[in-house]
Amino acid sequence: AVRRIKVMCAGRTDAGVHGINQVVHLDTDVARAPFSWVRGTNAFLPPDIAVQWAAVVPRHFHARNSARG
Repeated sequence: AVRRIKVMCAGRTDAGVHGINQVVHLDTDVARAPFSWVRGTNAFLPPDIAVQWAAVVPRHFHARNSARG
């Protein structure tokens, strides 16, 4: 079954500006290995967008509010 989830981005990019190292987080109860999140997410993204890595973070982490730079 497909579940809809809400993702939070650290910021936004304007047209023509790269999004390298854009940080995104999501809250889920689904347990998967980080490489499975990368491969699974990339399967649904257009060719010019790609997830490079994934990691489990502390519950208090927030992509936008925890950003340092």
